[in-house]
Amino acid sequence: MWPAVMVSGPMILRDAHCLPKAAFAEATRWPLDRESCLQLTRGVRAAPPVSWPVLTLHAVWFGSALLCFDDRRVRIDEGDYFCVNAGRAVRFEGLGGASVRMLTLAFRRGLAEAVAGSRTPVIQSEHIVTQDRSVASALNYICRNVEHGFANQHWYEEQYQFVLERVIARQHARLELLDRLDTPRRSSRLEALRRIDRARDFMLSNFELPLTLREIAQQAFLSPFHFARLFRQIEGVTTYEFLQRRRASCALELLTSTRLPLEEVARRAGFNSRITLFRVCKQFFERSPSALRAA
Repeated sequence: MWPAVMVSGPMILRDAHCLPKAAFAEATRWPLDRESCLQLTRGVRAAPPVSWPVLTLHAVWFGSALLCFDDRRVRIDEGDYFCVNAGRAVRFEGLGGASVRMLTLAFRRGLAEAVAGSRTPVIQSEHIVTQDRSVASALNYICRNVEHGFANQHWYEEQYQFVLERVIARQHARLELLDRLDTPRRSSRLEALRRIDRARDFMLSNFELPLTLREIAQQAFLSPFHFARLFRQIEGVTTYEFLQRRRASCALELLTSTRLPLEEVARRAGFNSRITLFRVCKQFFERSPSALRAA
């Protein structure tokens, strides 16, 4: 069990093992006008909502969590992150009631706008970001220094800016996908992107289920035909291909980090049988599940 720690400067560390849930409410009193802050918790199955007056980034280690705000519930897996615009009441739950380790970065007022420059608004479409190794490695680096008790204010401020630069670059690179759409007005194209991202989050949060195109399209408030066309224009793949890639990634993680039977790996990854798991592993990784596990 970690001790409860507070470090002065642009970092605040909380350990949920030691602090009551009411301590999460203290985030509203953080000096976010002057400093960016960090909250790192572990061993928590659920946390009460926290109203963040600034842009926040949320990530998970050693498990998966549901991030809940407004009418949305999105699944954040290890290595993913999700940015939430200011003014949201955000809470999280360990998936399946499991304990998780959760990281939240709250960027001080004005920092995001300063980093973004003319690229405003900073975050135009809130969505799950996957496979962003530059950000994931930076977050890991920050957490390791937190755990070792490093408390240099200027270093942490530099790291927050470093992370934010990459987050904003990734977000705005995604906006370039709007050029693929055949909708004439940019406002309409941006709304289409937001709808596609909402449906995309639904797929990433429920990939283990046998989702249908109609169910996915409903999340975007579009007809299945219109949704399928827009999704392929933006993502470059069909919804089926997108889901299979996510399922394959999940299967690879389970194969290399657990000793679960192959039937259980297939079930958790969203495949209907061990045979399907074998076929997908050969397709994406050119190896059988057993070979991937032995590597």
